[in-house]
Amino acid sequence: MLFGLLLFIVFAIIIIAYYYDYKSNPKAFKEVFKKGSVEFSGKKILRLLLMFIFLYTVQSFGLNRVVEMVLPFIKDNNVAFNEERERLGIPLITENFEIMTEQSELFRTVWFDKTSKHGHFRKDIEYNILGVTTETDYFKSTSKEGVYYYSVYNFKSNSFEFFETGIFDDQKIKKTKFEQSVSN
Repeated sequence: MLFGLLLFIVFAIIIIAYYYDYKSNPKAFKEVFKKGSVEFSGKKILRLLLMFIFLYTVQSFGLNRVVEMVLPFIKDNNVAFNEERERLGIPLITENFEIMTEQSELFRTVWFDKTSKHGHFRKDIEYNILGVTTETDYFKSTSKEGVYYYSVYNFKSNSFEFFETGIFDDQKIKKTKFEQSVSN
């Protein structure tokens, strides 16, 4: 906030100085800009003003909030998208899932099933400005304590990757092992 205020004050002082310089001798003022390396133009001042407003807005509200206001987002991959998920073989969002706003971000929505003891308990949907990029589904193991499985569906390549995660590392696994592990 302080940065924006200081920037505004400096910019205002420069504009006022130019204004008084112009008022004192308009002909000489215009000649300096015609002969100098800077060409006097209302468009340049307008560009500087717009840049200042943009920088002040970003500084005041944060980059994520400004991006949300300016860029169109396609973030409609909720329960209504389940038909498409079913067609692609992606695990569905059931009625027990809720959005976890504290873990969701501008380019990521996190769904969580608080009632799940085993099986599918979380879904992370990641976006870019054009739409969804990946969906990651997390499963608790029914047979191994502390072991989780997750699948990542990449919308760009229309492909899955499957992983097993333990205490120390993640290992890529085959689809058949994944399906056996999450169905038990």
